[in-house]
Amino acid sequence: MTQTLSDHFKPKPILIAERFRFYQLNQSPGETISDYILALKRLASSCEFGTFLDDALRDKFVCGLAGEVYNRRLLSEKDLTFKKACDIALALELAHKDTKELGAQSTIKDTSVHKVQNDYGAKEKYKGRGSFQCNTQKRAQQQPSHKYKSSCYRCGGSNHYPTECRHRNEKCHNCGKIGHLQRACKSQRTQRSAKAQYVSDDTSETQGAVNDELFELFTIYSAQDRADGIYIDLQLNDKLVSMQLDTGASLSLIPEYIYNDKLKDCCLHPTSIRLVSYTGDKIPVLGELKVPVAYEGQQWSLPLVVVEGDKPPLLWRNWLQKISLNWKEIFSLRYVSPVSVTSLSDVLEKHRELFGDGYGKITDFKAKVRVQEGTHPIFRKPRPVPYALKDAVEKELDRLERSSIISQVGRSDWAAPIVVVPKKDKTVRLCGDYKVTVNKCILSEEYPLPNVADLFTTLAGGKVFSKIDLSFAYQQLELDAESKQYLTINTHKGLFQYHRLAYGISTAPAIFQHTIDQILQGLQNVACFMDDILVSALSSEEHLIVVEKVLSRLKQHGVKVKKSKCEFLCNSVEYLGFKIDEKGLHPTEDKVEAIMKAPAPTNVSELRSFLGLLNYYGKFVPNLSTLLHPLHRLLQANVKWQWSPQCAQAFDACKQQLLSSKWLAHYDPKKPLRLACDASPCGVGAVISHVLPTGEEHPIAFASRTLTASEKNYAQIEKEALSIVFGVKKFHKYLYGRKFHLLTDHKPLLAILGPKSAIPTLAALRMQRWALTLLAYDYDIEYRRSSDHANADALSRLPCDSTSTGGEEETVFQVSHLDELPVCAKDIATETRRNPLFSKVLDLTLSGWPSHITDEHLKPFYVRKDQLSTDQGCILWGSRVIIPPKYRERLLSELIIRMKALARGYLWWPGLDQDIQDLVSKCTPCELGRNQPPSAPLYPWSWATTPWERIHIDYAEIDKQHFLLIVDTHSKWVEIFPTHLTNAEKTINVLRHLWASYGFPKELVSDNGPPFTSREFEEFLRKNGVRHVLSPPYHPATNGQAERVVQIFKKAWERLRAQSVAPHMRLARFLLTYHNTPHTVTERTPAELFLKRQPRIRLTLLKPDTSAVVVKHQEQQKRAHDTPSRKLRSFEVGQKVIVRNSRYPKCAWTPGVVLFKLGPLTYQVQVGERSVKVHVDHLLPSNIQDRTAAMDSIIADDFAPNVCDDGNASVTKPPVPVDTGTVSSPERRYSLRQRKTPNRLDL
Repeated sequence: MTQTLSDHFKPKPILIAERFRFYQLNQSPGETISDYILALKRLASSCEFGTFLDDALRDKFVCGLAGEVYNRRLLSEKDLTFKKACDIALALELAHKDTKELGAQSTIKDTSVHKVQNDYGAKEKYKGRGSFQCNTQKRAQQQPSHKYKSSCYRCGGSNHYPTECRHRNEKCHNCGKIGHLQRACKSQRTQRSAKAQYVSDDTSETQGAVNDELFELFTIYSAQDRADGIYIDLQLNDKLVSMQLDTGASLSLIPEYIYNDKLKDCCLHPTSIRLVSYTGDKIPVLGELKVPVAYEGQQWSLPLVVVEGDKPPLLWRNWLQKISLNWKEIFSLRYVSPVSVTSLSDVLEKHRELFGDGYGKITDFKAKVRVQEGTHPIFRKPRPVPYALKDAVEKELDRLERSSIISQVGRSDWAAPIVVVPKKDKTVRLCGDYKVTVNKCILSEEYPLPNVADLFTTLAGGKVFSKIDLSFAYQQLELDAESKQYLTINTHKGLFQYHRLAYGISTAPAIFQHTIDQILQGLQNVACFMDDILVSALSSEEHLIVVEKVLSRLKQHGVKVKKSKCEFLCNSVEYLGFKIDEKGLHPTEDKVEAIMKAPAPTNVSELRSFLGLLNYYGKFVPNLSTLLHPLHRLLQANVKWQWSPQCAQAFDACKQQLLSSKWLAHYDPKKPLRLACDASPCGVGAVISHVLPTGEEHPIAFASRTLTASEKNYAQIEKEALSIVFGVKKFHKYLYGRKFHLLTDHKPLLAILGPKSAIPTLAALRMQRWALTLLAYDYDIEYRRSSDHANADALSRLPCDSTSTGGEEETVFQVSHLDELPVCAKDIATETRRNPLFSKVLDLTLSGWPSHITDEHLKPFYVRKDQLSTDQGCILWGSRVIIPPKYRERLLSELIIRMKALARGYLWWPGLDQDIQDLVSKCTPCELGRNQPPSAPLYPWSWATTPWERIHIDYAEIDKQHFLLIVDTHSKWVEIFPTHLTNAEKTINVLRHLWASYGFPKELVSDNGPPFTSREFEEFLRKNGVRHVLSPPYHPATNGQAERVVQIFKKAWERLRAQSVAPHMRLARFLLTYHNTPHTVTERTPAELFLKRQPRIRLTLLKPDTSAVVVKHQEQQKRAHDTPSRKLRSFEVGQKVIVRNSRYPKCAWTPGVVLFKLGPLTYQVQVGERSVKVHVDHLLPSNIQDRTAAMDSIIADDFAPNVCDDGNASVTKPPVPVDTGTVSSPERRYSLRQRKTPNRLDL
């Protein structure tokens, strides 16, 4: 019936017609992007696109937009999705509106309008489809109608007549007239809507109520509003809460973090209210509560909705109907300057606590690290820490723990090893190597970092600028409880869990950027890029007001600022490679400084590198061959090198061509980035470029510098790594927070600095430090041949002169400890140069190793070439100095204790481990001090097939009381005997009494205690045929059966003592429990295997009793048998009765006298001369005269012999004299039996 009615009143729409309407829908003139998106989603809900839904929405959205700007922008995107297309279109629409308003310099004072409309028709028409009708009149006119072709002037709907409209008595919130709704009002008001949310009640859909309402809530923003809106301070549950005023909404709400912080005492109840964003996404609602509210002496108990997330608390219309706000004061404050300052020093002094030392703690926000579903935890063991750094590492762990950044945990499913980097001040920096753990399975955060367009919109028109730098950026943001497990680090001191967002997590930039943007939300002329906050204003006075707001907002949320890196009241500031001042955006000079200051070549090699750069970007340089003609002549073999004025002129002309604006690209956050780095013996160079859709590289900026004296001594692999770190740091503003491709012509760096490679523990410390620096970036590293790497190669060979020290020169602390040894680092450096093999290794390490090696002596060094480095003339493998043969024997003598562990922290040479083993094998003290060998494989005893076949015995002592324990290996049955002596005699006596009950075993297993190894004990066992097995001395595991019982018995004894059980009851209670508990090996109770039954214990009472069932059935049988006519007959002693005689049918009853009662149903009766046992069913009372004695004698002989209760035939109690009458006995037809008393065995 339900299906029939549904098909009749709600027929399934025609699929082809629904899709036709979907593909015919285009954006109408004046219709907003958000309204068009909603209309598309509504129509698509009935088109049954299935998995093609996203593609269909994307295609129709792009094709249906009205505006060539949108189409051109969306069609240029690669891998475009519907969500991405919506974001781009909405951003373009908002930027277009902002640009128009900023250009017009609107003078509107207050345009914050809140609009509430009731859209009954949309809810009723599309109820159950999960989509909603757009609230614009133009969209309503486009929808098909089957009842009414024109839109209703009362509500804007199209499925009814105006006379039937349910809103004909509603009051318009726009004009105040009755008869129509605000959305259909023809009195137009200028509004500017930016965001929309829907609030509905779930019960409306489930119950199908006619009067259900769908509330559309519009929040209007304008450039002239107060940046932080209007906030009202209310007392909620006696706690101050600042709520944003929103007169257009119908519900008041607070976010979850405020509820947990201030309203946790109020009971949260489930609610059917549902919040839905304008894009259709659900906003989770946690519940509803009644909260005490106080404002200026007024008190109420009002409903409040709690939602998830970090949304601002909103004071909405349902509260305004109760609360009388001081509107005069609220609106008067709107035009009063929020701060009054006289100078920058006043502002900084007011917020001086922001610039204090220590870690800040951001309130109201927590970082959440999300991993892919179904991810298995990754646990990495800790990496060894050099002895020279162990103290520093432990101090750093203690410092972080005292600062509540980390805390030690007992266990964790996730764990990442740590990377230790020494600093100049003798301290270290610790970081988790999350590349090998959580970064492999982390879900990316889809939150964009600020780009140039955002910067221009926010800061354009400013004349005064400030930059505020946040201290300990990530570590000011707390982690939520679930995310802490992913950031666990594994150290030599155990596991430590981070409580703050840690350095090295790939999603940390997006998480932190999102948090700071929310903290600074609503502040105008303020932009933020990670830990740099940029502020602009037209004048210094206005600028200080904005700075005051920013610092107040940071103070409110507990953010700390590093004052030494802040810049205030500047005329210009650099951001994302651009210089921003009052005139706008300008490219910075350092982008082309590497080419402008490139020195002229001094030899053919340098000239070839420069020409390679020109050829690399030859397509951007017109008439290249003509310009290069003088330079090409210098490359000819028969031409002497001479740098002529023509060559200098050609060189300068080529540089000017390279610096032309047509060649250099502007940074575009939407285009892929590529960073090429290279190093030469004299310098390093880097080029950052955009990759065009055609695959061509368009350079953005260049950088180069010369190497310092110490850097020129680096190994070639270290120089190449230095060039990468130089390029990344130089172009940090371009690269940070973005995915980019890193190019190098040194292939070993792919394994050492790869984004998925673990940080090498044996690499030089500077390599570890550089790898740690790259953890903050999201990149892929690629190898490119040197011939294709001409752009970076030329910059490295023609570097700019630089007075900077370049890299951070830090001491390798492990080497300095060698000064304490008899052999110092200077001696090793000298011998390294003198030794032919080591001299060659040193040269190859400095200049670079070939691709193949044939010398067998060089192969041990060749396989480690990527980890070799030099320092002060010594060759290092990681942090270990490679020792020449001359000093090896002397150094081995210094490492006689803990040789391998100590050697691995300081030195190495080929075959070091074998040399140490040879030395130790010939060392007598070492031989005598060797450790215990590993335990042998487990060899269990064979299981005895019958009880009491093999027993294990041992003594236990508790509180100076000895106990002899015997265990049966078949059933695990235990016997325990308390004794005061443990000698052989006492042991034999206990076993003798025990074996009298259970018999002799075949085997007895014991340890080598004196009672068991005595001659008397051995003789006792031999005479009884028992085989004695002794366990090896000092190896109790052989007698593990008895040892385990001893352990269990001692623990049980202590447990019973704690339960206040009397000492004399503990043994019995333990044995009862042990015998009736299933054993883990046999999975049966010892009593069941040993006694072949289950003994009755107190717990047996819990099981149903069989006897009760039997009694029950017996009673049922008795009730069925004992009818009312059947009554129990009883007889008195001496009463005359007649006894049933089954042998004589003709004379069935024989007279007798009752002697006594045997039981409830049996009597002893005197029949003639015999006393017989008769059942009551064979007895009847009698009053007749007795028959003759002869007859009685004959009949009595026919009865069964007299049987007593014990079953033996014997004479019972003497018969009671009874008078009998004379009765004639019939003639016997057989002889009398001769009865003899049986001769019974007397037991």
